[in-house]
Amino acid sequence: MTLLNYILLNGLSYMTADVDSAYLNADFDGIVFMKLDPNVAQLMVELDPSVKEYLEDDGSMYVRIVKALYGLQESAKLWYNTLAEELIKLGFKKSSYDQALFFKRKGNEVTFVFVYVDDMLFAGTEEEVKNTKDQLLKVFKMKTSEINPSEFDYLGLKVKKDTEENAFLISQPGMIKDVTDGIVEVADLPCDSKLYTEVNDRRFVDVTLFRSELMKVSYLSRTRPDIRVAIGYLATRMQAPSQGDWDKLMRVKKYLNGTKDFAMRIKPVDKIQVYASADASFGPYKDGKSNTGMIVTVGYPNAPVIAKSSKQKSVANSSTAAELVAFSSTLEEVLWMVELLNEIGVTQEAVDIEQDNQSTMRLIEKGPSSTGRTKWLNIKYFWVNEHQRKGDFNVKYVPSLELMADGLTKPLGRKAFYRWRARILNFK
Repeated sequence: MTLLNYILLNGLSYMTADVDSAYLNADFDGIVFMKLDPNVAQLMVELDPSVKEYLEDDGSMYVRIVKALYGLQESAKLWYNTLAEELIKLGFKKSSYDQALFFKRKGNEVTFVFVYVDDMLFAGTEEEVKNTKDQLLKVFKMKTSEINPSEFDYLGLKVKKDTEENAFLISQPGMIKDVTDGIVEVADLPCDSKLYTEVNDRRFVDVTLFRSELMKVSYLSRTRPDIRVAIGYLATRMQAPSQGDWDKLMRVKKYLNGTKDFAMRIKPVDKIQVYASADASFGPYKDGKSNTGMIVTVGYPNAPVIAKSSKQKSVANSSTAAELVAFSSTLEEVLWMVELLNEIGVTQEAVDIEQDNQSTMRLIEKGPSSTGRTKWLNIKYFWVNEHQRKGDFNVKYVPSLELMADGLTKPLGRKAFYRWRARILNFK
């Protein structure tokens, strides 16, 4: 998501590539043998009659593996090392903060190769993108897109260029179709105020079905952060879902069925600058734990590059403590993003992080008091105060109704949700 923002803001050319039978490009030096069943062994003989003498009495055959075969635990790492070695030969450097990102500087120009197993996204000047593709084609067999396609698929995402607005519309139509298959009804909201309440505790019999359907919908939240708060809660119910949980999952599907054409819109502002929002809902879970919501963008206003809604791991004894836990988790993501951008030459200023709890803001700025509830807060969260004193971020007070992370902590009413959804997906 960050790279797509960078492409738009700097007018870079881009293309995608898919390496054929990627793992088999890597050598395997270990000693591992594999037994081929008679049918596969016969195919081997047809390809090379000289191996017929190695057939066993039952028609099977034993072979030694010499390539990084799919299924071997080592294969993914061997392929990654092989690809990384070739990219480094071409002058690329591996990012210290994201092992999937390779970049190369030439004067003021930067060329990127982003890797996910055998799928790659190239970005840079048109000349450098073509040159990188041509050099890799000498080593690997690849299928590539055209330069600057109007739309392309990458890692299950459909990215469509809006040339008039200089924006990318990002969606997952294939997964949406799969998730909503057979769904007739529509829902206006993904969840209601009873999300955290057990409304039907009768055990749902098919736990495997619940998990399977939930994982599909969870995958959609990459481009649909508007469903994350519901998915975040349901993810805590995977071990022993109830009928009520299944009904809540079906409501999310009905909501998606009514919003199939929605997309997340990346339209960068005048500079790549990290901006974040942190919020918490105090103790909505049955076990008293709170819920964290966070948003990280590169430019404001914009669609998020990181959006999370998750149950906190420990019980907070006050809303201030819960907010501080959420702020700390958000700061971890912010610091990582800042270091990554600084590494590729996008210098970052102190990051503004939204917060709506003024007690938490005072705690961050002044540290814990020696009396009262705050002195019992877990000391590990006070590294936040250290980074604040170093000037790494600014705490920005924003009222709850305007807080970007607000909709990732709890269900919102219809009017508030629609307003928040337009902001989080970055469309009107």
